[in-house]
Amino acid sequence: MMSFESKYVGCQAVIYSPDGKFLSRGAISSHDKDWDRVELSNGIPLELNINDECTLLILIKPEPWEYSVRVVKAGSKRAFVLLKGKPSENREIIRYQINFDAHIVALVREDNEYPLIVPLKVNVINISKSGLRLRADSNTLLKGDIFTLAINIEGKDRIVTAEVANHLDNNNVSEYGCRLLS
Repeated sequence: MMSFESKYVGCQAVIYSPDGKFLSRGAISSHDKDWDRVELSNGIPLELNINDECTLLILIKPEPWEYSVRVVKAGSKRAFVLLKGKPSENREIIRYQINFDAHIVALVREDNEYPLIVPLKVNVINISKSGLRLRADSNTLLKGDIFTLAINIEGKDRIVTAEVANHLDNNNVSEYGCRLLS
Protein backbone atom coordinates (compact mmCIF):
# COMPACT_ATOMS: atom_id res chain seq x y z
CA MET A 1 0.00 0.00 0.00
CA MET A 2 1.30 3.45 -0.84
CA SER A 3 1.56 5.73 2.13
CA PHE A 4 0.89 9.44 1.81
CA GLU A 5 1.18 12.17 4.38
CA SER A 6 -2.06 11.96 6.26
CA LYS A 7 -3.36 13.46 9.45
CA TYR A 8 -4.37 9.90 10.43
CA VAL A 9 -0.93 8.25 10.21
CA GLY A 10 0.32 7.67 13.74
CA CYS A 11 -3.10 8.21 15.33
CA GLN A 12 -4.50 5.61 17.68
CA ALA A 13 -7.52 3.74 16.30
CA VAL A 14 -10.04 1.50 18.03
CA ILE A 15 -11.99 -1.22 16.17
CA TYR A 16 -15.53 -2.24 17.13
CA SER A 17 -17.87 -4.90 15.80
CA PRO A 18 -21.23 -3.74 14.35
CA ASP A 19 -22.84 -4.45 17.75
CA GLY A 20 -20.31 -2.19 19.54
CA LYS A 21 -18.02 -4.91 20.98
CA PHE A 22 -14.35 -3.90 21.33
CA LEU A 23 -12.17 -5.93 18.93
CA SER A 24 -8.74 -4.34 18.82
CA ARG A 25 -6.71 -1.16 18.84
CA GLY A 26 -3.52 0.06 17.19
CA ALA A 27 -1.91 3.01 15.48
CA ILE A 28 -2.65 3.82 11.84
CA SER A 29 0.55 2.95 9.97
CA SER A 30 -0.52 4.09 6.48
CA HIS A 31 -3.36 5.83 4.69
CA ASP A 32 -3.73 5.54 0.92
CA LYS A 33 -5.86 8.56 0.06
CA ASP A 34 -6.44 7.44 -3.56
CA TRP A 35 -8.18 4.24 -2.42
CA ASP A 36 -9.22 5.60 0.97
CA ARG A 37 -7.61 2.64 2.73
CA VAL A 38 -5.87 2.52 6.09
CA GLU A 39 -3.62 -0.10 7.66
CA LEU A 40 -3.03 -0.56 11.37
CA SER A 41 0.35 -1.18 12.98
CA ASN A 42 -0.86 -4.45 14.51
CA GLY A 43 -2.95 -5.55 11.51
CA ILE A 44 -6.64 -6.34 11.21
CA PRO A 45 -8.18 -8.55 13.94
CA LEU A 46 -8.26 -12.20 12.87
CA GLU A 47 -11.98 -12.51 13.66
CA LEU A 48 -12.69 -10.12 10.76
CA ASN A 49 -12.87 -11.59 7.25
CA ILE A 50 -12.61 -9.93 3.84
CA ASN A 51 -15.76 -7.79 3.21
CA ASP A 52 -16.75 -7.72 6.91
CA GLU A 53 -17.89 -4.30 8.05
CA CYS A 54 -17.22 -2.72 11.43
CA THR A 55 -16.54 0.65 13.08
CA LEU A 56 -13.15 2.36 13.28
CA LEU A 57 -12.76 5.19 15.78
CA ILE A 58 -9.72 7.36 15.01
CA LEU A 59 -8.57 9.31 18.05
CA ILE A 60 -7.44 12.58 16.50
CA LYS A 61 -7.59 16.16 17.77
CA PRO A 62 -9.61 18.33 17.89
CA GLU A 63 -12.22 15.57 17.85
CA PRO A 64 -12.28 11.83 17.11
CA TRP A 65 -13.58 10.57 13.76
CA GLU A 66 -15.78 7.52 13.45
CA TYR A 67 -15.88 5.50 10.21
CA SER A 68 -17.88 2.61 8.92
CA VAL A 69 -15.19 0.44 7.32
CA ARG A 70 -14.91 -2.75 5.27
CA VAL A 71 -12.03 -5.23 5.40
CA VAL A 72 -10.29 -5.56 2.01
CA LYS A 73 -7.21 -7.29 0.63
CA ALA A 74 -4.41 -4.80 -0.09
CA GLY A 75 -1.58 -6.73 -1.73
CA SER A 76 -0.46 -9.39 0.75
CA LYS A 77 -2.06 -7.58 3.70
CA ARG A 78 -5.56 -6.77 4.85
CA ALA A 79 -6.67 -3.17 5.27
CA PHE A 80 -9.79 -1.13 5.98
CA VAL A 81 -11.59 0.85 3.30
CA LEU A 82 -13.13 3.98 4.82
CA LEU A 83 -16.79 3.92 3.74
CA LYS A 84 -18.58 6.66 5.62
CA GLY A 85 -17.13 8.94 8.25
CA LYS A 86 -18.18 11.75 10.52
CA PRO A 87 -16.85 13.59 13.51
CA SER A 88 -17.91 11.50 16.45
CA GLU A 89 -20.75 13.34 18.08
CA ASN A 90 -22.42 12.84 21.44
CA ARG A 91 -19.33 11.14 22.85
CA GLU A 92 -20.89 11.90 26.25
CA ILE A 93 -23.45 9.22 25.44
CA ILE A 94 -21.33 6.79 23.41
CA ARG A 95 -18.38 5.37 25.33
CA TYR A 96 -15.79 3.14 23.73
CA GLN A 97 -14.35 0.26 25.73
CA ILE A 98 -10.55 0.30 25.68
CA ASN A 99 -7.80 -1.08 27.88
CA PHE A 100 -4.76 1.19 28.29
CA ASP A 101 -2.31 1.29 31.16
CA ALA A 102 -1.63 4.83 32.32
CA HIS A 103 0.00 6.72 35.17
CA ILE A 104 -1.14 9.73 37.16
CA VAL A 105 2.04 11.79 37.12
CA ALA A 106 0.85 14.94 38.91
CA LEU A 107 -1.99 16.36 41.00
CA VAL A 108 -3.30 19.88 40.44
CA ARG A 109 -4.23 22.11 43.37
CA GLU A 110 -5.23 25.78 43.01
CA ASP A 111 -3.80 25.96 39.46
CA ASN A 112 -0.42 24.54 40.55
CA GLU A 113 0.76 21.20 39.28
CA TYR A 114 2.54 18.97 41.81
CA PRO A 115 4.52 16.12 40.21
CA LEU A 116 4.32 12.80 42.02
CA ILE A 117 7.59 11.15 42.99
CA VAL A 118 6.04 7.74 42.31
CA PRO A 119 3.37 7.89 39.57
CA LEU A 120 0.07 6.14 40.41
CA LYS A 121 -0.73 3.25 38.05
CA VAL A 122 -4.28 3.22 36.67
CA ASN A 123 -6.10 1.49 33.84
CA VAL A 124 -8.16 3.47 31.29
CA ILE A 125 -11.20 1.27 30.60
CA ASN A 126 -13.30 3.51 28.37
CA ILE A 127 -13.18 6.85 26.62
CA SER A 128 -15.58 9.37 25.14
CA LYS A 129 -15.24 12.78 23.53
CA SER A 130 -15.45 14.53 26.89
CA GLY A 131 -14.13 12.01 29.38
CA LEU A 132 -12.67 8.71 30.39
CA ARG A 133 -13.18 6.03 33.00
CA LEU A 134 -10.26 4.81 35.08
CA ARG A 135 -9.85 1.73 37.25
CA ALA A 136 -7.42 1.92 40.17
CA ASP A 137 -6.98 0.92 43.80
CA SER A 138 -9.68 2.18 46.17
CA ASN A 139 -9.21 5.71 47.49
CA THR A 140 -6.58 6.61 44.89
CA LEU A 141 -8.62 9.70 43.93
CA LEU A 142 -11.48 11.74 45.34
CA LYS A 143 -14.33 13.52 43.60
CA GLY A 144 -13.06 16.91 42.42
CA ASP A 145 -9.40 15.85 42.19
CA ILE A 146 -7.66 17.26 39.13
CA PHE A 147 -4.71 15.29 37.80
CA THR A 148 -2.31 14.91 34.91
CA LEU A 149 -2.44 11.50 33.26
CA ALA A 150 0.24 9.96 31.01
CA ILE A 151 -1.24 7.31 28.72
CA ASN A 152 1.40 5.23 26.94
CA ILE A 153 0.22 4.43 23.43
CA GLU A 154 2.64 2.58 21.16
CA GLY A 155 5.66 3.80 23.15
CA LYS A 156 4.60 7.47 23.24
CA ASP A 157 3.11 9.19 26.27
CA ARG A 158 -0.06 11.17 25.62
CA ILE A 159 -0.64 13.70 28.40
CA VAL A 160 -4.13 14.78 29.44
CA THR A 161 -5.53 16.70 32.38
CA ALA A 162 -8.77 15.44 33.90
CA GLU A 163 -11.05 15.98 36.87
CA VAL A 164 -12.74 13.21 38.83
CA ALA A 165 -16.50 13.65 38.42
CA ASN A 166 -17.61 10.50 40.25
CA HIS A 167 -16.35 7.18 41.50
CA LEU A 168 -17.68 3.76 42.37
CA ASP A 169 -16.01 1.47 44.92
CA ASN A 170 -15.94 -2.29 44.30
CA ASN A 171 -14.02 -4.27 46.96
CA ASN A 172 -10.42 -3.01 46.72
CA VAL A 173 -10.85 -1.44 43.27
CA SER A 174 -12.55 1.81 42.28
CA GLU A 175 -13.75 3.14 38.95
CA TYR A 176 -13.44 6.88 38.41
CA GLY A 177 -15.49 8.83 35.88
CA CYS A 178 -13.34 11.76 34.77
CA ARG A 179 -14.00 14.89 32.70
CA LEU A 180 -11.23 15.78 30.27
CA LEU A 181 -9.90 19.31 30.79
CA SER A 182 -7.16 19.22 28.13
